[in-house]
Amino acid sequence: MRIAPLAASLLLLLLFLPVSMSFASRSEVLHPRQSLVQFPLLKGAWIGRQGRIEPDVLASLRLSDHFIADYRSPDTREPVNLYIAYYDSQRKGASVHSPKSCMPGGGWEIKSITRVPVGAVSLAAGPLRVNRVVIQKGEVRQLVYYWFQQRGRVITNEYLVKWFIFRDALFDNRTDGALVRVTTLVPDGADIDEADAALGMLTPEPTSGAIWNANRGAITLRVTVKGKYAHVGLQHEGINAFERMLDVARALGELKGEVERRRTAYRIVPEEAAHS
Repeated sequence: MRIAPLAASLLLLLLFLPVSMSFASRSEVLHPRQSLVQFPLLKGAWIGRQGRIEPDVLASLRLSDHFIADYRSPDTREPVNLYIAYYDSQRKGASVHSPKSCMPGGGWEIKSITRVPVGAVSLAAGPLRVNRVVIQKGEVRQLVYYWFQQRGRVITNEYLVKWFIFRDALFDNRTDGALVRVTTLVPDGADIDEADAALGMLTPEPTSGAIWNANRGAITLRVTVKGKYAHVGLQHEGINAFERMLDVARALGELKGEVERRRTAYRIVPEEAAHS
């Protein structure tokens, strides 16, 4: 016997009704994290200046935590604005607001929206993909990148965000998540590729879908080892530069092991990345 679509829908509703009612009585798991107030304002050549959101706007957003700042670099003409909105829970009416909905509400016209990979930034599942949006209000044009970081996932589709909130609330008892948005002005007559380059430079390094409130350091070395030429029959008079370079490489290998035995105090995921 075939069940009519309406009957099937009612059956599914009845099956999930006890589950949805149980959500209200469950205490949600709050994921440990550090406050975004500690997010770095220095990133390489970039220098940030923290901004603020008006109290009435903050009240309407119902955020658990947020960060907003304008970053400037000697290599870019316009500042890049970074905005992170974080929610401990997205169950009771408080959830990330999609820029796709908020931008038209602010008077901006969406000229184009595409999903694009960002430069050399890659995650375990492949390159970091973001929503790339060109918006315009009168003669003012801006370029926006945004994505949703939701419990270890990087998501660009608003409907998938809602689905995973439901799924993770059901199976993991967690609904925390964040919106990450970077924006820059595209001056009149300027090549939009410059704006893409600016947003690509500031976009965070690969972090497996988690927000890090830290900036990883790096050391670049250039080592020159000199030798001394000698005839093969008089090799005792020469100096083998390759063998001396092996000594340097061995010492650097020991330093690498020492660094990897350290562990940062910051909450870094995956766990293996906290030792590098």
